[in-house]
Amino acid sequence: MTAEQFITYLKGKGAKPNTIAGYKGDIQHFLDFAAHHENFISDKDEYFRIVEDYINFLKQGHYAESSIARKIYSLIRYSEFIGYDEAKNILKPIRRPAVKAKRIKENDFEYLVEQLKKNDDFMSTAILLIILLINRLRIKASQVINIYDISENEQSYVVKIVENDQVYYYNINKPDELFEKSLAKYVAKKADVVGNHTQTFFVAKNGNPLSRQVIWRHMRNIADKVGIPLRITMFK
Repeated sequence: MTAEQFITYLKGKGAKPNTIAGYKGDIQHFLDFAAHHENFISDKDEYFRIVEDYINFLKQGHYAESSIARKIYSLIRYSEFIGYDEAKNILKPIRRPAVKAKRIKENDFEYLVEQLKKNDDFMSTAILLIILLINRLRIKASQVINIYDISENEQSYVVKIVENDQVYYYNINKPDELFEKSLAKYVAKKADVVGNHTQTFFVAKNGNPLSRQVIWRHMRNIADKVGIPLRITMFK
């Protein structure tokens, strides 16, 4: 069920324009988060698992408690629309204040890096480079997805970030071997999968710019496998 179908349903119920606009934005945000899952709406267990992942994602981001509460209410209404009337009982207990995030411990960070190095798929290669950049430059995931280029300059690398039509440059001086190998590996895999002529430096396998949601989801999957909590401030 698309957001537009839900909006048509709300209009039929006589919902006000401002209410409809709010619901539309909330549900489209959720559907974008779950975009890589196929036919998940028809599988009740899978649907509510993704809903829980989405709510946890919201709590890890810079969303006010009031915004999270509103999005959860929108999800309850949408869930009822697609036939999951029990949503009201399942989602309300999740509606609680967000837990303050904690920075990942140094030894956990190193273990996470080691696990990512063992994986040879495109997304693991991208995320390994992303967390190395975040850790080295002390930037946020929201800035990583706005990286347009990483170029070599003598004994350093220059990272170009474009935000709100402003261009920022960050230098990585004396890069270590892991960073250089990870960068070279990602560039090579990117060329094989989607080519190098992309809008942003980090992209998904379909060539579209990589989103915070995709980064968080892959990080959560890997962290779950190795038993590391994923409340990490560097992904806010």
